[in-house]
Amino acid sequence: MKTILTIIVSAMIIGCAGMRQALPGEMLTEKISEVPGTKLEIYSRALQWVYSSFNSGKSVLEMQDSALGVITGNAVATVYMSSCLQNGMVQYSFKIDVKDGKIRFTANNYRKADAADNNPDCYTTKATADAMAAQIAATDSSLVRFVSTAPKAW
Repeated sequence: MKTILTIIVSAMIIGCAGMRQALPGEMLTEKISEVPGTKLEIYSRALQWVYSSFNSGKSVLEMQDSALGVITGNAVATVYMSSCLQNGMVQYSFKIDVKDGKIRFTANNYRKADAADNNPDCYTTKATADAMAAQIAATDSSLVRFVSTAPKAW
């Protein structure tokens, strides 16, 4: 009986160890989309999106340069980590590049944001990486929708 229990526990440990990967600092998410407008129009709408999409757009921003068409910042996303059956806070860096008719959203440098979280292994699973990729895809879709919508006249 002890032998069977030992085999089962060993199999579970070996199986879980195979699920781990180096999250997310090495992960890079990038998407280029076609959107209507000039470089300056797209840049202005992307900047408005940053201010309207994050709790404090001003604290999220690191750099904004309209001449280059670049906006950079750091943000935090809540991600469900199925391996630990809990939500976790993941911080990431983002960059928005614009030019006439196009916008590129890049996210990278993913890292654990909650220093009080005492279960850091939750952040190093493939499931968490996949959840983060889905979260970033939704963020990119939100940006593209916002930038593609013409501002309403008042």
